[in-house]
Amino acid sequence: MDLFTPIVEEQKQNMIFKTLSHPNLYAEREVLDKWATGFTDRDNKFVQEFQSTFESSFWELYLNAVLNGNNVNVDYSYYAPDFVCEKNGLKFCIEATIANPEQDGLPAYGFDNAHQNFDIDFKEFNRKSIIRIANSIVSKNKKFDKSYKNHSHVIGKPFILGLNSFDRPHAHFIGHRGIIAVLYGIYLNEEKALSQNLNYIPKDKMDFITKENGAEIPLGFFTTPEYENISAVIYNPLATWGKVRALAQINDFNKGCFFTTLHTNEDPDSMIPETNMGIKKEIYMESLIDGTYIFYNPFAKYPLDYELFDQKGIAHITINEAGNLEEFIPRRFLLSRTLISTDGNTLPKK
Repeated sequence: MDLFTPIVEEQKQNMIFKTLSHPNLYAEREVLDKWATGFTDRDNKFVQEFQSTFESSFWELYLNAVLNGNNVNVDYSYYAPDFVCEKNGLKFCIEATIANPEQDGLPAYGFDNAHQNFDIDFKEFNRKSIIRIANSIVSKNKKFDKSYKNHSHVIGKPFILGLNSFDRPHAHFIGHRGIIAVLYGIYLNEEKALSQNLNYIPKDKMDFITKENGAEIPLGFFTTPEYENISAVIYNPLATWGKVRALAQINDFNKGCFFTTLHTNEDPDSMIPETNMGIKKEIYMESLIDGTYIFYNPFAKYPLDYELFDQKGIAHITINEAGNLEEFIPRRFLLSRTLISTDGNTLPKK
């Protein structure tokens, strides 16, 4: 599949695709070509969408690479869902989706100087991100009930959403706060932790989120049987342009990249993340699956086997009968990554 030979007229090309077409970004294009290994364009629209809208297609390629890395066999003979999978005799399906910007909202790329610094109302940022994530899951749950549940290759198998957020500038900074609120009705209250100088992050109960018009969206999708058709959610807020730059082979053009990261502490008894500032690309290390979470639904009609995604580095999260999070997070798990580039390209620095 040829991703980069233009088939979309230039004025309709996505800004990220245009920048990736720069001759000096050959190493970054090679990363995406590798992610596409084995991927099949079943409706002959994928390349067109990759070049015109980009992010949803980018996310599908990332999921394809994760499945390849976990030795999952994908049967691309089916039109939908996106990935009909088998591993070790166990069959399951994955549907890819992203949280998009609100109507007339700014995209997660190409924002102006006013958004270069993360100087925003943190609580409002979280509120809007939670709404967009919730909307994406509600939409796919409805689609499952209307369509997917009737397919013979879906019936009786775990159904998983592969989700990422591209809903606003700096969308990746939502981390896992937004999706935990949506799925488990628990808000990781970092504002309270900062204002009260706490050495832990309070986990506040959050039953709903309020929209601008005052309407309330119920949260805690995985705390009742209402969403039993969704077995789990695979999520990686750091599967962005920064991931591509981190994985690309170093060359004269991208060697001016510097990475700042937050990891969970190597000491399992410490709640304070490890911070590493301004790491040169030539020594920076990041894997494909760094930053990947799987959130399990304890009410799933067809539960996802924990052993299916046992690759080192993936975080596994669920909720117990008492309503408390159960988190199995690897040491030095990648929580956040910021990219600063001096190579002169015009892509967002994230």
